[in-house]
Formats: sequence, C-alpha cells, structure tokens
Amino acid sequence: SLPEDQAILLARYMVARWQAHQVLWILPGDGHYFGAEGEKWKRIGRAVFGDIPHAPVSLHPQGRHWNAFEFKSEPWLNVIGYQSGHGDGDDHLRWLTDGPMTRDWTNTPHRPFINLEPPYEGHTAYQSKKPIAADLTRRTLYWSLLNAPTAGVSYGGHGVWGWDDGTREPTDHPGAGVPMAWQKALTLPVAEQMTNLYAFFTSFDFWRLQPLPSAIANNPGNQSPRRYIAAARSVKKDLTLVYVPEERTVEVMLDALPPSPEVRWWNPRTGEKSPAVAVVTEKTCQFPTPAEGDWILVMQTQEKKPADPKK
Repeated sequence: SLPEDQAILLARYMVARWQAHQVLWILPGDGHYFGAEGEKWKRIGRAVFGDIPHAPVSLHPQGRHWNAFEFKSEPWLNVIGYQSGHGDGDDHLRWLTDGPMTRDWTNTPHRPFINLEPPYEGHTAYQSKKPIAADLTRRTLYWSLLNAPTAGVSYGGHGVWGWDDGTREPTDHPGAGVPMAWQKALTLPVAEQMTNLYAFFTSFDFWRLQPLPSAIANNPGNQSPRRYIAAARSVKKDLTLVYVPEERTVEVMLDALPPSPEVRWWNPRTGEKSPAVAVVTEKTCQFPTPAEGDWILVMQTQEKKPADPKK
C-alpha cells in the first residue's frame, strides 16, 4: 500500500539493518507479478538490490502463480519462490506434480525453485472444506522437493502462522478455519516430522538431485494426482529416490537403478529404515512397501570399502 518511493526506502532500511544475518529476502508477499504490478516490483527490486551484494532474493506469489518467465531478466532475483496453496482438489495437486516447476528448471538462467507455501497443516482446504490432514501436507512437501532440482521447502502450521489463540479464524482470512492455539500447533504431526525430512535430505548431497519421472512405470498419478509417485536421481547416477504417497507397490524401471545399489525403505513419519525386497521382471523392479502410508525408496550405490593391506 506504500507509494513506490516509500516502499524502496523501507526495503533499503530493512536490508541495511538485517543483511548481516543469514536471511532469504522475500521482497513482496502473496501478490501477483504480471503486467503493471510486475513492472512495479521489478523497479523496486532493482532499486533495492540492483547495485549491492545481497543475500538471496525471492518473491512470494499468490497460489499457483508462476513468475519465472516474467522475471528471467532480473539478475537481482536469485530464487523462484512459488505457492502451491491450500487446495486439495485434483487441479491443485496436479499443478504441483505436473506444473511449470517440473519443466522450467531446465531453462536459463538456472535458479532454485522453492515452494514457499505448501498447504498448511490444519488449514481448511478450498475444495473439501475440511482441515488439511498431515498426509496431504507431507506428500506436497516431498513432491515439492523432488519435482525440480532439490533446493528446499517451507512448512506452515495453521495456528502458528497467524499467532492465533484458538478462539477464531486468523485476521483477514475468513474460511481458513478456527485453528488450535499456536502453542499447541507447534506440535502438529508434520511440524515434528519436519525434523525427519531435514535429517534425511541433509544425509547426502541433496542439491545434486534432479527429477526423474521416467523412473516410474505405470505411475498411478496419471489417473489420480494424489497418488503421484515422484522420483529423482543424483547427477552422478549413484542415488535414486522414489516417494510413494500411498501405493503398496511401486514399479521402477531397471535403468533408473544406480550401479550395485543398496536398496531400503525410509519412513517419513518416523525416520525409521526398513529393508526392501524386489520382484524383478524384464524391464522393471517391483518393490512392495513395508506397510501402509507414505514411504521413500532409497537406492544408493554401495560404497567400496578400502582393501585391507594386511590381506
């Protein structure tokens, strides 16, 4: 709502005050950046960041808005942030599994893609009008990490983001649903399971992963997006990950497996590992999950142990 010159002044002040810290600058929030509005934020971005060294800068667009093309010539914009939003309908889910982020990562200039607002756990979904359950929040997090080269993801819990006391809907957000008090919302299931996600992806060079949808034979997500199985592989082809949201068996193409792989299941809900067994056919391997729920299939080339000089 500020005049453009005052918005620039405020942003410059904020950068001068907090630039020494490890920050990600999100210049505007929850807007659209097309046409005249887009040109305004290009001018503001250039005025604030165009002539100084700075921490990474992103924009926070409205749900299912994509601005990589409009801002591709803006060198001050370092990260393409997007919002998959709080829908649970097929069109919302398919935008995340088959939308522009799944294709545009091959375009130049290369920039990280990060889902800054997946569906908030406990938020009322746009379509079903029910609170967004942990399993939907969790699968959108893992889809977001594997649908483009892995860079990061954000998590939101209903009650925390608005510092709510649990008595009414968040200010200016009718229809979002009455959340629990923020102190209790801190312990929502996925809020605590984010520690598993962090530990898992930082256990290897996650930034070397690239999407590999061709790894999956007969992907059930082609018929129902909520069943979409996501896959990614390292640039060196020594690690392949497959996220299975609800299927009991996943069929992986043999040519997607790393050389001499060690194969195991990893549980996003608990962080526990389980052994994997395979049924091998002419072109694929079928892996049944250890139990119901979502799982990640980890296929990694076994490290060669150094030879014992005494032998």
